[in-house]
Amino acid sequence: SDLATTVGGLGDIKQQVALLERSLEVQTSKEYKHDSVLLAGTLGNLACAYGRTGDFTKKVKLLQKAYSIETSLSSNGDNFRLALILSNLGNAYRDLGDNAKSK
Repeated sequence: SDLATTVGGLGDIKQQVALLERSLEVQTSKEYKHDSVLLAGTLGNLACAYGRTGDFTKKVKLLQKAYSIETSLSSNGDNFRLALILSNLGNAYRDLGDNAKSK
């Protein structure tokens, strides 16, 4: 995920998406010990990468998955990640032209 962020920062969005998709495959495989916080973060990063490609529908779907994970984790009072996802989700809906959902 760090490599994907670096690659994306250098402007290679397609490679960033590919690296994050691979990371997501590994994290959701049966062999990998499931880490919900890491998975939600990867989904959020992948969503933002898809947003940079202009695929806002994919961005919304991934952010909705990340939101679902974070709401199950946020009972401990740490709502920063949840707020970040909601902010990104609002921006994605705005990018899709759905101003009602963007608020």
